[in-house]
Amino acid sequence: MISTNSQIQIVETEMKMFRRRYPDHVGFQSRWIDAYFTLRERLDKVENPKQDPPYGFVAGALEVNFTEEWVAISGQRVHFTPKQFSMLKVLVRYYGQVVTFNKLLEEVWGPEYTDERTYIKVFISRIRIKIHDDPVNSKYIFTYRGSGYMFRSTATIRWYNGQA
Repeated sequence: MISTNSQIQIVETEMKMFRRRYPDHVGFQSRWIDAYFTLRERLDKVENPKQDPPYGFVAGALEVNFTEEWVAISGQRVHFTPKQFSMLKVLVRYYGQVVTFNKLLEEVWGPEYTDERTYIKVFISRIRIKIHDDPVNSKYIFTYRGSGYMFRSTATIRWYNGQA
């Protein structure tokens, strides 16, 4: 059996070759991207066992406390539904990494919902509105077309493990 790391290298090489040969075939590219991120997630699970983020963080005007489950903008708490908060928590857990649509659906709604990509777009849109994050000039949630979303801050981020 080929190791996961070798599988990822093979998929990366095949993706590069395919992109050069067929630059206009978006549908095929998205399949390769899904395959790559599925393998990448498998490798990440082995190398970095799933860990919850620290208690919270402050990034610019945004503050999130995972222990008490609240979000604030400029010191004012913003109401998040449990699903919205779960989605934000998943994105932050993988800070700086693209989280695929399937991964978000599986972790927030469960494996039976992995074909419901519309849920993701609606929830991301609502989260962005609540944290004042413009999708065109994003400060927190970045879109990777055809693959998923990444949470990272353009402002300095300060993680904390207790009271802020």
